[in-house]
Amino acid sequence: FRSNNFVGVELDNGTSQNTVGGTSVGAGNVISGNANDGIMIRIANPSGNVVQGNIIGLDSTATTALPNAGNGIRLYGGARSNIIGGFSANARNIISGNGSSGVLLSDANTAGNIIAGNYIGLAASGSIALPNNGVGVYIWSGAQSNIIGGTSAGAANVISGNGSGGVV
Repeated sequence: FRSNNFVGVELDNGTSQNTVGGTSVGAGNVISGNANDGIMIRIANPSGNVVQGNIIGLDSTATTALPNAGNGIRLYGGARSNIIGGFSANARNIISGNGSSGVLLSDANTAGNIIAGNYIGLAASGSIALPNNGVGVYIWSGAQSNIIGGTSAGAANVISGNGSGGVV
């Protein structure tokens, strides 16, 4: 099953201040079964975008893998100051079962992004492994000054069961 031949949701060319999903009941999306990444945020410094309350790489029950062939979420090419998740259970993304990494941050200008409060590599219960094939959160190719988790209440990601490490 492939729902799109490329990416499920793509924000690029400076796209800013958008919300994918949300914290209200029913606001989240199921972004799964795509032939590439589930969500791609890239090119020309897209900033201020928020991705919350989504199921990425699983079916609508968040208990069975329905992988995106690539990464669950990929930020690159200058993606800055975007928020993936948040600080409450309603903001949590469940990013699991994908063909590559759960979240990939790459390129030197990709900075200041926050990855917080998510389940990465787990089912909706947070206790059953549904691994991403690659790394849970992969920071690569010069991406810098991004925040994974944090000290605020609800900022911790639960990253477990992935095929090639938790955070690399």
